[in-house]
Amino acid sequence: AVEVRVSGRIVLSRPVSLEDGEQQVEFSLTPDTPGRHTYEIRIPPQADERTGANNSAYFALEVLKGKTRILLASGSPNPDFAYLRRLLAADPNRDVTAAVASDRGGFSHEDAALLKRLGDFDLVVLVDLPYGAIAGADLSLFNFLRNGGGLLVVGGRNAFDGGYGSRSMSEILPVRAIESGPSFQEDRFQIEFPETHHPLLAFSEDPEADARDRSELPPLLGFNRTLGARPGATVLAYHPRLRTPDGARMPLIALGTAGSGRVMAVPCATL
Repeated sequence: AVEVRVSGRIVLSRPVSLEDGEQQVEFSLTPDTPGRHTYEIRIPPQADERTGANNSAYFALEVLKGKTRILLASGSPNPDFAYLRRLLAADPNRDVTAAVASDRGGFSHEDAALLKRLGDFDLVVLVDLPYGAIAGADLSLFNFLRNGGGLLVVGGRNAFDGGYGSRSMSEILPVRAIESGPSFQEDRFQIEFPETHHPLLAFSEDPEADARDRSELPPLLGFNRTLGARPGATVLAYHPRLRTPDGARMPLIALGTAGSGRVMAVPCATL
C-alpha cells in the first residue's frame, strides 16, 4: 500500500504490486482550505526489508485563495523591469499590474493611485524608484506590510537615494540607506554568496549543484551603496570587495520583516 498521510492520518491509499525497476503511482488530491499543507508519502515496512528508514518522504504545497496579485512599479522601462515583468507574468497563477514612472520621475494620476491602494495586492515590487516617487505612499506601504504583504525593492540608478534613509523607510528596509545623494555606482563584479543553504537560493535539491549554478551567474554592472544590513536582517549575497563605512561586507541581497510582512532588498542592477 502506498499511503498519503496528513499529521499521521491516512487520507489516500493505493495498493501496488512491487516489481523490479522504477514504478509510479498517481494520486488526485484536492485540499479543502488555502494555506500551506504538508503531506507524507509512505510505504509500510515490508517483511523482507532490511530497513524502513527510506520508506517515507515529505512534500509541502501552498494552496492559494486565488491568483497572487502583484504590483510592479518601476522608475523607467529599463531591462530589469522588462525581465521581471516577463518572469512574473509567465505564471498563470499571478496577476501582474505594472506602473512605470515618466522621465521626470513621477507616476500618472492613475498609477500614483495604485501606490495608495496597496491593500489590493499581495506583493509589491519596486524597481529603480527614486524615493520621491513613493514618498506619498509611505503610510500605505507601512500598512500593507503590517497586514502581511510582501515587498521586493530592486536597485538601480535612481533607487536607494537619500530619501530611502527617511524614518518611514528605515523602519521597513533590511538595509540602511545612505543619508543623502545618489547611491548608485557602476562596477562590473561577480556577486558573492556566503556558505548558506537558505531556501531562496535553492534551485534544486542538490546543494552542490546549486553552488555551481550560482558561481556561473553573469556579472552585475552596478550596485547601490548602503550603510549595511540592519540588525536582525538575513544577508544572502555580498559585493566581493567593497565594505560599508563600519567595515562590514556590502550587502546585495537582504531579507527582513516589517510588521507581519516580509521585505527583500536587492540594491544592485544589471545595467
